Amino acid sequence: MDRELDEVVPVLLKKAGEVSNAGRDNFLAAEADRVLADMCRVCGEARVLAALLGCAGHKNPYVRGKVAFHVDNHLEALAGGGAGRQVGAGGSGQGGHVELGWPGYRCRW
Repeated sequence: MDRELDEVVPVLLKKAGEVSNAGRDNFLAAEADRVLADMCRVCGEARVLAALLGCAGHKNPYVRGKVAFHVDNHLEALAGGGAGRQVGAGGSGQGGHVELGWPGYRCRW
């Protein structure tokens, strides 16, 4: 699978970055996001980062956000932070704050 990352990742990121106009969840975007998370878990570290960072300059801000999310998740998992955050885990009932795993550090959504 590592050899195909350079062709597959841009397509998956484009699909994962699609936003529904009707305000509903987009099934294909959620599945593409899940596949990207599985790909980060299974494939080689350097190849995954190279493929993701190759799409960091995409013109769509949602795609750039997905790149940032998956790069952060992948690096956190490599650093021993467990499996990283779950895909789609938005709020945790803390009023828009999500713990990222570092003591005293919070991200405001």
